[in-house]
Amino acid sequence: MHSELRRPDPEEQPLPPAGSTEAASAHPYQARGIVYSTYGNHAVSGHAWGFWYLRTSKRVWFRVDRGAVKGLQPVFTYNGRVILHRSELARGPAQSSQGSGPPVVWGHYLGSDWAEGPKNTQLSLLIWTRWSWLHPEACGQPGRFAVSFSRPAPAP
Repeated sequence: MHSELRRPDPEEQPLPPAGSTEAASAHPYQARGIVYSTYGNHAVSGHAWGFWYLRTSKRVWFRVDRGAVKGLQPVFTYNGRVILHRSELARGPAQSSQGSGPPVVWGHYLGSDWAEGPKNTQLSLLIWTRWSWLHPEACGQPGRFAVSFSRPAPAP
């Protein structure tokens, strides 16, 4: 009898469990980026350099059950490092300690949206164009992005 082994699909690989040193949040719900899209949510596959360098409305999409994370705040990461707007650096180490390593700092506020996206995705993160120009290694690699969820910080 012949048994076929198949290589796992990166879209199916789970993130490390919450509480592990690799986890980005104390909440168990996490998801990796599945696909990039253009304006209008048209999926972009492979290493599409024209898309990466010439498009200004790039999104990375995640499969997330919206009901499972109701009332929680998304925390986006790139290569395990939390993504912050530069104004959030003043909040102190609590924000940057959610990922591994120093935070990824964007000069553009993070924009995310719940919608029906390509490949049965529901949550998107708008990618800051200037950052994408400086990070060609992310082209064709939406799995470098991840989202986890945390409880909102109490108001001061």
